[in-house]
Amino acid sequence: MTLKNINFKKLYILLFLLAQICLYPFVVFGVGNVRVVAYVAILLCFATSLVLLQKNKQSLLLAVALFCTACADFFLILKGGSNKNLAMCFFVVVQLAYGARTLLFAKNKKEFWANVVARLVLMLLLVVGSLLVVSDTPAYVVFSMIYFGNLLTNLAFAFLHFNQNKMLAVGLLLFVCCDLFVGFGEMINLLDLEADHFITKIVRAPVSIHSIFYHPSQVLLSLSATKKIK
Repeated sequence: MTLKNINFKKLYILLFLLAQICLYPFVVFGVGNVRVVAYVAILLCFATSLVLLQKNKQSLLLAVALFCTACADFFLILKGGSNKNLAMCFFVVVQLAYGARTLLFAKNKKEFWANVVARLVLMLLLVVGSLLVVSDTPAYVVFSMIYFGNLLTNLAFAFLHFNQNKMLAVGLLLFVCCDLFVGFGEMINLLDLEADHFITKIVRAPVSIHSIFYHPSQVLLSLSATKKIK
């Protein structure tokens, strides 16, 4: 890497972070055309993965994950949840890509297969649980359980190798926090919760609680495959 390229990447990362800091309050507090602003923030994350793309599996898998994130959020954010089934299919691919990144951390075959088996078991439990709890379970809920099972497994193994990639681990943790509040929002309709239920009150807060976590999670993840630039 030449000195010119190093300086460009440092400058780009600085400008990227400044842009995301400026967008953050608009997304969280719903100022202006929040859907467009929020989606621009996601596109910037994907663009960053391309600008900083390196010739290694971690970097390529990150680009795939953020591309699919942009595709999913096109339906969930920009189009206001117009096609939840397709959006959640994209998000399943997102977590499979991050899952492949955690598999690269495996020190041996035992850990590799522990990752795979834990992922499959957790997905199965969540899917079966959703089918038992939610009557006439929508397809997007099943996809969501597959997605969330992968996300939780990714989080566990990312923290198992925390020192190898701190930004990946923290980014996935924020991702989980975001999805918990998104899940609360879905529970209101699926379980027909009353207006005075504490979950309903949390979801209907004057700020976008899930965005508090989602926005920084994507920023951290978009930088998580970048080797240290000296």
